Order: sequence, then structure tokens, then C-alpha cells
Amino acid sequence: MTQSTRITAWLIASCLTLIFCLLTGFISGWGWWYSPDTVYAQQIDAFFRGELAVSPSPAGVGFDMAWGPNGAQQVWGLAVPAWRLPFEVLARLFGQKVFSDRIPFAVLYCLVAYFVIKAFVLPVEGTTTKPLLRHLNGNPGYPIVAFVLMFFPPIFPLVSGSFVVYDQPRAYGYLCSIGLLAGTIQFARKPQFSTYLILSALAGLIGFVRPTMLAYGGATLTVCAFTAFLSGWRLARLSSGPILFGLGMSILFLTNNHRFGSGFEFGHRLNMTGMDMMLFSRFQGPFDKEPIWSAAKELIGLLFFVRNHSDMRTLYNDGLVAFQSQTPRLRWMHSQTFNFLYLSSLIGSAAWLCWKLPRLRKNGFVTDRDLLVISAWGLLSAVAMGIFYLRFFAVGSRYMLDFSGAIAAVIAFSIAGLFRIARLRAHIWPSIVLFVCLAGWWVTEVDYLLSIDSNTGPVIQAQALPRLETPKETDFSIPSHYAIGAVPRSLELETGIDQNGVGWDIESGQTQSVVALYIENPTKLQIEVAPSSGIQLSDEEFASIRARIGLELLGLESITPTDSGQLLTFRSPEKKTYQTGVQVAFLCFAPPGEYLLLRGDSKFRLLRVEW
Repeated sequence: MTQSTRITAWLIASCLTLIFCLLTGFISGWGWWYSPDTVYAQQIDAFFRGELAVSPSPAGVGFDMAWGPNGAQQVWGLAVPAWRLPFEVLARLFGQKVFSDRIPFAVLYCLVAYFVIKAFVLPVEGTTTKPLLRHLNGNPGYPIVAFVLMFFPPIFPLVSGSFVVYDQPRAYGYLCSIGLLAGTIQFARKPQFSTYLILSALAGLIGFVRPTMLAYGGATLTVCAFTAFLSGWRLARLSSGPILFGLGMSILFLTNNHRFGSGFEFGHRLNMTGMDMMLFSRFQGPFDKEPIWSAAKELIGLLFFVRNHSDMRTLYNDGLVAFQSQTPRLRWMHSQTFNFLYLSSLIGSAAWLCWKLPRLRKNGFVTDRDLLVISAWGLLSAVAMGIFYLRFFAVGSRYMLDFSGAIAAVIAFSIAGLFRIARLRAHIWPSIVLFVCLAGWWVTEVDYLLSIDSNTGPVIQAQALPRLETPKETDFSIPSHYAIGAVPRSLELETGIDQNGVGWDIESGQTQSVVALYIENPTKLQIEVAPSSGIQLSDEEFASIRARIGLELLGLESITPTDSGQLLTFRSPEKKTYQTGVQVAFLCFAPPGEYLLLRGDSKFRLLRVEW
């Protein structure tokens, strides 16, 4: 690639980035490039302290954060704050207190746009006369593919609103996935060892953005390794990719183990929340044993056939999506994510790939190489993502956006394939009609998605600073025990810890399905429980109460009658990590197989807790 071509590509990428920011309202004007969310800012401050925990105190555990063995942890990944860290260093060198959290995303967008342009618009290296025109004439749909990938309608709601911590990792994840796709196509055209190493390493590290993004990392490694195999690479060179991929995942495993007490835990079974189905996941969610066929049908409905929208009061309603199972599951469907057109592209891509693969040996990999790579990459990542979400206890419109990279890939396949078919005609009219149809589809999709109500948009620095400069609470007080009537107000206010005592009315003792309590230096956990007013309970029902400290399920040691009810004693935690310091105890009062939703009361009153 010549220097002038490279400069042109960067200019186009910069223009696309500017158009994207203005079109979505991501940056609505000069200075309007801050978000009201402070979670990642806390993580960046922790990086400056040389730590991973956002706070050493449980008072620093905000809503949906988790308390781990080494302090308060945010559960939305480390990649985004790590990407923002150099920008924050630069800002502080120039005396600024904070750097924009939207500009780093725009920079990444521009970087990914450059590689997408390089993969789909610029000439393939090695062409000679009029290379750009020859490239476009051979692949007339590629500029539209590049445009659709960078302006993929389903991601617009993520960036058109407040861009809070629930949106940022998904938006970053989409860009990273598309970047991997562009790199995979480049590698398939010209398999170079250096490109293979870079893509394999990035594929292993993408889990730091969101764990679900490993679906795209795995697809990238698989397609690249298969391409290298067809190119006749030796085993020693081939194996370097899986080794680097495994190294990246090992680093993620070690950081998870440090932050949450297990390499396989990403904080979502520890986060402090008032949502009952999230708390149920500490023990067993109702969807964990859903039949595969029933779960697969519902996943199709969640992705492509949303019938009704839900809010906090209707999360467990029937009829939210097509093929919805009767099994309780948190379904937060606030908008349509994809539709039948996306499903058609997915089916078409799968059918074409199944038809093409048996002919691969006869025709060779060079024939339809780009379409093969795009189709295989998109389908592999969609299947891997589907396996993750098949029985996941909580789903929603935001969750389904994790499929955006895979769906964008099959849409790219459809566009490129349709333009190739249209080009077989002697006239230009088929291509023009196809272009008009695609333009109409894109405008309609964007108009609908941007019309969805969102939270406030970007703010200026003067609005962001007060949130960032507010001192984070560190003082807390955990008593020697908890008992009803022992405190005149809520445990949150008494202990200084948010969400402490969630699910427990400390005045009456009434419990909901799951109760979460902060305790300190636990030996044996003891709880005194009694039936709710007017209810008689059997010994088996008392024995069904379960307890967990952190990730460890505690065995029930004994049940002893008391004047008020029953005293349940649980065994000490086996892991030394859970024997000292501040810990979170989760108590489940719903018998196995029963689920009390929307904060319904259980049959038990919790009278006293000791440890």
C-alpha cells in the first residue's frame, strides 16, 4: 500500500468517525464529550494506585458491583478502563482532572474504520493498473459492506444516550469484534505469520472487554488456523496461535481469580443487586435445567421476534417474545434488537456455507475466499454466543446486542453476495435497485432505533466533575451480629454499606427469596429463623434453607429448636479466603425448584444472624 493510499484511508476513517459521532449524538458539540457514569473512572483511579479493586472498603461497593477477596470490584471488564488509561495520563500531565470518556471510543472507532476500509475498500496488495477501480469492479458491494459494518443500526442505541457502564463494554465489544473480522479477512488473503500472532493474541485478550466477546476471539482463531492449515503451514507455526490465545485467556483467568476468587467468575454471581433473579443465580436459577430445544427456540424469539416490551414490573410476564418458555427468567426486553431480515441473512449464510464446504477441496480456498471467511466467522461466533446465552438466567435487549458482531458479519455476507449476483447481469439496473433497497432498509432501521427513548446524552466537564470529585465512602461498621429490632433504621444506613441486608425487613424479620448480608471473620454461620405469621413449617422446609459465603456453598451442620423458631448452623467455609476479613453471606429461603419473583415474601422470618 502506497503512502498516499494509506493517508487517504485515514482521512476516510476520520470522516466516518465524525459523521458517526454527529449522527448518533455521541458527541453533540464542542465539550459535550463526557458521560455521567463514574464506574470506569473509579477503575482508572485504581490503576493509578496500582490496584484492581476500585475500593478497599465494602462501603465502596455501588449498585451491581461485587465484593471480592481483595476489595470492591466493578463487573464490566478491565479492557475499557485500560484503553482509556493513556488518555487519562495525558490529561493529568497537562493539569486536567479528567479526560473525556467518549473521545477514546471515537479514537478506537477511527482505528477500526481504517482496518475495515483496508479490508473492504482498498485494493488487494499485488494489483497493478488502476488497482482501486479494479478492486471495486470485482467487488461492487464492498464499500457498502464497509459502511454497514461501521454504521450498523443495532449499535446506535448504545451510543446515542448516556453511554453508561452498561452500554460502553457492548459498544467497545462490537468495534473489537469487527476489527477482528477485518483482520481475519486480511490474513485469509495473505497469510503472514506476524498477522497470525497479532490476531491470536488479540483474540485471547478480547475477553477483558466482555467475557461473551470470547465467542469472536474463538471464531477468529479457528478461521485463521484453518486458513494457515490450508496454506500448508507446519505444526510449529500453527500451534503458536492457540498458545497466544491461551496465554491471553490465562491472564484473564488470573485477574478473575484475584478479583472474584475464581478464574471462571466474572463477578455476576457476586454483584450486589436488588433484582431477585440475579440473587437466585447464587444458588440455582430456574432456567439452568431448561430443555435445549425449548431454550433454543426462546433464544430465536429473543433475538428476532420481540412481541412486547417489558419494564421492572413486567420482567416475568408471558408473551414478551415468540417461542417464550413458561420457565421463569428475567427478560428485560425494552426494544426490538434484530428482526426477520437479520434472521434471513443468518439462514442464507448458513445454507451457503453448508453447500460450499463440501466443494472446498475441489475448487480450492481461493474461490469465494472472502465470502467463506465472512460466513464462517459470523456463524461460528453466533453459535458460540448462542451456547453462552442458551440457559443464562437473565436476558434482555442489551444482552442480545452481544450478537451484533456476528449478525453484522452475515449481513455483510448477504450484501457482498447479492451485489455479486447483480453484477452477473449485463445492465447496471439490478445493482441500482439493490442499492436503493439497502439504503431504505438502513434509513428505516436507524430512524426506529434512534427514536427509542434513552437517558440523557453527553454532558460537559463542569457537569461531570462534581460526580467524579465526590469523595467515595470508606467508613463502615459491621456489628458482631444482626437481629430484628437491633437497629432503628435500615442496615444500609447503620453499616454504611449499600445493599447490605437486601431482601430482609429488619423490623419484622420478613424475608424475600434471597438475603445478602455483610459479615466479618466468619467461623460458623448461624441463623435463627421462624415461620412467617400464620404459617406452619415442617423440619424439611427449614432444612431447605441454603447459605453461601462468596462463591462457596455451605453445608448445613445442624438444626436446633429455639423458643422462637429454629437455629440453623452451617459449616465453616473451607476456603481460607472466606474465613477472614469482610465477606458477603447469601441466604436462600426459597426451596429448590420454587422461585419468588418480584420481591415476593418467603415463608420465613429471619430473627438473628451470627458468625
